[in-house]
Amino acid sequence: MISIQSHCKSLAEFLEKFPFFTPIVAGDIEALERVAYEFVEDQAVQGVLYTETRYSPHCLTADTLTPEQVRIELLYLLKSNEFFY
Repeated sequence: MISIQSHCKSLAEFLEKFPFFTPIVAGDIEALERVAYEFVEDQAVQGVLYTETRYSPHCLTADTLTPEQVRIELLYLLKSNEFFY
């Protein structure tokens, strides 16, 4: 199991986990939708009133989507999911 602990010693240590799970969601609109929904849900459950997301559309294409498609889809999903919470 791969997990990112809250006590990572560096950004590099945090980022070294990404190659394990990024391929699972990259290029898959349904998987990206699930990640976006769960992100918004987690923030709401934790009482977060303002948050910013960071992602790289180029890393989420998997050669099946364009970076622009990823960007537009994620922005739409994040915005639409905020209304549930």
